[in-house]
Amino acid sequence: MLDLECPETQDPEDQMKFRSKANPSIVVEFVAEAQLRIAETKRLAVIYRKDQYLYVRPKAEFHEKFALDPTPPPS
Repeated sequence: MLDLECPETQDPEDQMKFRSKANPSIVVEFVAEAQLRIAETKRLAVIYRKDQYLYVRPKAEFHEKFALDPTPPPS
């Protein structure tokens, strides 16, 4: 089961970080993949966390906006 309310229970090394291509100071945390359904249209989606909020974007749009953060996690 995915715990969306308690990010502090997740191992920080397991969290994938993505950085905004337009504004590199914005870093988001990948939470999960999902299926977004609007009316009869289904699309793959990404759930991600920015600050304390969860967001959902179509997967293609997410990868257009964000790139995997190459910064290594703190030791």
